[in-house]
Amino acid sequence: MAPSSAEQRHEETTNWGTVIEEGGCVQAHSWIARVKGAFNLVDTSLFASHYPETPSAPEEAGGGKDLINLILPGVGVGLGRVGALYTSAMGNKLPAGPGRPPKDAPCSAYAEAGGGEFDVGIPYIAPLPGAETPMSPVGLHGEGITVTARTSPKGPVKFTGRFGRATLSSFGFKVIDVPLDWPPNFGVRIPSNYSMPVIAQVTLNEQVTTDSKGVETEHYNPKAKSGYVNAGHASLLGSNVGDVTIGHAAVLYDADQDPGTVVTPPPSPTPTDEVTPD
Repeated sequence: MAPSSAEQRHEETTNWGTVIEEGGCVQAHSWIARVKGAFNLVDTSLFASHYPETPSAPEEAGGGKDLINLILPGVGVGLGRVGALYTSAMGNKLPAGPGRPPKDAPCSAYAEAGGGEFDVGIPYIAPLPGAETPMSPVGLHGEGITVTARTSPKGPVKFTGRFGRATLSSFGFKVIDVPLDWPPNFGVRIPSNYSMPVIAQVTLNEQVTTDSKGVETEHYNPKAKSGYVNAGHASLLGSNVGDVTIGHAAVLYDADQDPGTVVTPPPSPTPTDEVTPD
């Protein structure tokens, strides 16, 4: 299905995701995996959800309980397998709790992505016979992964990132067991030995703030109302070669399009009598 004119007018290059020009006061975007690279020839999101809904991304997506192979459409390269995956993006609503329908919340947005099991690689190379760890240059195994992003007119953007269990590997060897209390923007260099050339830089629980158009702020801004979180983000030999995000949730808030926001212009200067010195 061809994208609508509104979908064509978006910032395709932002790490936030698809920003629709006339999207209203809030937008949300989530996906299970996104691959950019091959010298800017590839930019594909898998199992994406978006608010407002677009032809390529509904407001909810899922894959059931079975493990699903992540294959890049038109490229044929495998990223691995994900089980019990789901994504959700909602606008002007917020979750009300387990088993309850979302509650109305004007100009608020929520995005979520997760899976019961991730076994991904950049690219994915199956383990050797009798082994469990993939031979990928960069591999990530995770269980019980969930990331969420939320924004509303009442406060700054909020992120959560959770792993039940996770292991980072390289060429069949375990690099690190990700701590359960992993801090935001937990970075790992592969290989960790600085005497060896770097293969990739991996950031787990990556949390980034943006402006209302999805453009990253220079530094993390605790007062920002827009931004995104990735369960994992790996850049392989530079972003032009391979850049992969796993488990992505992003929200935007645009005060200029919020009908409840009253923007008061600054007062005009008060005329004063000028005294001209002799």
